[in-house]
Amino acid sequence: MSEQIFISNKKEATLFNAMGFKVYILNKEDEVNELFKTLTKETKVIAYDSDLKDMILKFKRYEGYPLFLEIPFSSDKKGSKQLEIKEKIKKSIGIDLL
Repeated sequence: MSEQIFISNKKEATLFNAMGFKVYILNKEDEVNELFKTLTKETKVIAYDSDLKDMILKFKRYEGYPLFLEIPFSSDKKGSKQLEIKEKIKKSIGIDLL
């Protein structure tokens, strides 16, 4: 299992493969559930499309996954998410990278 995964319902998300993510294109909650059953403690980052937020956060209670990272694919969500991502990175590593 990859250390970094990206979950989306859009085929365009495959571009995250170039950044080292294992990309999963999923549309249904039961597909997400099956994926989470297969994840191991090797998985360090679970990034996901903002459109799947409600579906993904149901699984956030699982232990062993240190960082859930919401990535907006819609332009109307980008501004607020950039600030949120910046804060999450700052809190996780202790410095302001962005």
